[in-house]
Amino acid sequence: MSQRRFHLREHAGELDTYLITGILKDETATPVPAQTLNTLRLTLFNDADGSIINGVSAQDILNIDRGTVDMAGNFACLLTPNDNVILGTELEELHVAFFDWTYAGGVKRGSQEVEFLVHNFVKSQ
Repeated sequence: MSQRRFHLREHAGELDTYLITGILKDETATPVPAQTLNTLRLTLFNDADGSIINGVSAQDILNIDRGTVDMAGNFACLLTPNDNVILGTELEELHVAFFDWTYAGGVKRGSQEVEFLVHNFVKSQ
């Protein structure tokens, strides 16, 4: 991941689980393996107004809860159904998963925003 915000093509269904995958990288675009990470946190918010979704604000996910990272820096974050709730009245919303991590003894830091659309099947019928 090197852009400030990465857009996922696949949409999430409201109240469905949703998998986000990627590679955590350092300032030289080299993957950061799990053994050198100190922290990996997740914040979920609605892009339109910045509302935090499901209370997920700077939540630790380093190989616990929703997140896993392997020895090659590959990470996966499995969002729960309650993470994919539409907060407004529209048929779809743009949500953002903000990941930030520290490594090298906590001296270095990386971050990445990942945006994806959540659509409501019930409202669209």
